[in-house]
Amino acid sequence: MIHLAEKSRKSTDVSSDNSVIELAVAYLKNNYANDISVDDVSRHVSVSKAHLSRIFKAETGFGIKEYLTLYRIKQAEFMLSESSANPISEIAYDCGFNDSNYFASLFKKTVGVTPTEFRKKISTKQD
Repeated sequence: MIHLAEKSRKSTDVSSDNSVIELAVAYLKNNYANDISVDDVSRHVSVSKAHLSRIFKAETGFGIKEYLTLYRIKQAEFMLSESSANPISEIAYDCGFNDSNYFASLFKKTVGVTPTEFRKKISTKQD
């Protein structure tokens, strides 16, 4: 009987953790262009920073900041492929990066090419 109660409690905890993760991910996606801290996210989902960090990593495989950075890079890829008119520095700022040089080096590290090279590849494919 006790074993069944513990099992039930665990499954409830997991589903509440999943909803916390869903709320956290939605918050990150809706606010990625802003300066977001783990504290901001934990306040938004009403759990401690330590608990959120632990369950976020367990559920997604990424730390919160790492997830946010990867999401920002994904958004930058989309913006670079959609508009050749916007300067890369503007896209960097629109995606939440305060330093376009840092953005460019992080983009290259993540995607494998610089933002300029990425944009050229995309425009060549579209022609």
